[in-house]
Amino acid sequence: MTKLSPTISKAIKQWMFKVDLTDLDEAYAGALQGLQHREDEVETMVRRQLGLGPHDEFPEPNLDDPDDPIGQLYERAGEDSAQAQRGSHLVRKAFLIALFHLWERHKKPRIARESRAAADRSRLNALLDQLELAANCAKHPPGRSAKGIYEKRPDLFPRVATVKHASERTLVITPDVLNEFFEAVWATVE
Repeated sequence: MTKLSPTISKAIKQWMFKVDLTDLDEAYAGALQGLQHREDEVETMVRRQLGLGPHDEFPEPNLDDPDDPIGQLYERAGEDSAQAQRGSHLVRKAFLIALFHLWERHKKPRIARESRAAADRSRLNALLDQLELAANCAKHPPGRSAKGIYEKRPDLFPRVATVKHASERTLVITPDVLNEFFEAVWATVE
């Protein structure tokens, strides 16, 4: 079999990376859409149970009556909504880890060989380093990665006052943060 030229080989690898990144990006969008749909279903269910239209105001529950059906309905809806919120947080962490491993497999070795000190790439390199630390923090017990990401991005630990408490459990990946990491990885596509 004839060996491919380096140019063709690089183009094929780049295409494979772009396809994989597109698939991951679309899977993330689909997962979030499903979770958002679930939250929307909670409101629809409450409106249906109360016989309300889409613009009708919600009635106030009787807080003095623990058996108040409206209060019980709101409580259940709150639990369902909270469960969807927890689910979206876990989905973002899972996609953070998947995004890092995709970038690591396709791009990290090449970028490490190139000059990572170029001024025009310093912001991108910082984000890629943060992606690595955040992904490792999300999947490992407290240690170097948790300390490293806390020192660079304390905003990812909004309920933590010191590095000592930085861990997977206290790491918060918001939609904006994950989008920022996706954009950084997309910026490595040539």
